[in-house]
Amino acid sequence: IAINTLLRAIVDHDTNKIRRQLVTHIKTFENCRTHNLGEDQNNWNGRINLIIKINNEGKVIKSNVVSEHISKKISDCINEKVQAIQFPPTEDGKDVVIVQPMFFKISDKNHQ
Repeated sequence: IAINTLLRAIVDHDTNKIRRQLVTHIKTFENCRTHNLGEDQNNWNGRINLIIKINNEGKVIKSNVVSEHISKKISDCINEKVQAIQFPPTEDGKDVVIVQPMFFKISDKNHQ
């Protein structure tokens, strides 16, 4: 899984801090995919948009996975993992909404 470095923030916020926090959880998100795909694991490569609303204390209020390519199980797993992340407090004391593209790709070693 790769996290696109172009993180968009809807409101002014230190997006690099949020991005760095998400990067530390890449393996967790990948595990959601690999543990829930079963027989279809080799059939799924693709992009999701992870939409996260974070309150002024850095707590996830809501998260949503937007994709036509993944199952509800994977989406629910990713949402559960995101909601457990403690992000840095917002700099302006307001809630923030971010949209983070994520790309899943089956590596060659998974095909062996």
